[in-house]
Amino acid sequence: MTSAATRPGLRLLLALLAVSLLAAGCMQGLSQPSPKKRYYTLNPQRDAAPLMAQPAAGRLKVRRLAVAASFDTQELVYKLKGGGFVTDYYHLFLAAPGDQAAQALTRWIRDAGIFETVLSPTSSTNSPYILETSIDELYADYDASPPKAVVRLHAILLHDTGLKYDVVMDRTYDSATELRGSDAADAVAGMEAGLASMFGALEQDLATALATQN
Repeated sequence: MTSAATRPGLRLLLALLAVSLLAAGCMQGLSQPSPKKRYYTLNPQRDAAPLMAQPAAGRLKVRRLAVAASFDTQELVYKLKGGGFVTDYYHLFLAAPGDQAAQALTRWIRDAGIFETVLSPTSSTNSPYILETSIDELYADYDASPPKAVVRLHAILLHDTGLKYDVVMDRTYDSATELRGSDAADAVAGMEAGLASMFGALEQDLATALATQN
């Protein structure tokens, strides 16, 4: 039989034991590694031969590619079931998607051989031809069945006559590429494929527009 004198000591011992177990559980939870962020490039590649044997025009300046405010983020954007949108804190573009797409587009048009010289958005050199582009949509659509990477690109080719800017071409391109899988890498791969398809259509339209102008 436990005496009245020893009961407080027993209660204190049990309380200390409970606190120790609770602290051990908390420390174990804190020691769990947090998810690591993963970064992706948006880099569509042009593998075909030049579109034209001889350039159709002289110099082109590719201006900075603007991205619609809803999608102008390094975090990947997803459309969920029911139509809501979320951003992915742990899966991001390595750099701003507009900057990456503009760099890829500059290289693409240069490799197509349509212009003698293609200047990047960072160039301070003036040019008689200017290509303005914007991405109006850029997200993985998991509300669609099957899921798709959705991209919309708007492109305007301007000609600086010295007195005014003439609009030589104005086009909008849409792409919805079916995703091969359900992870973030598949979403980015779908976006790249969509941009590649639209860049290919854009180069054809640029060549046609210049031929019509001349």
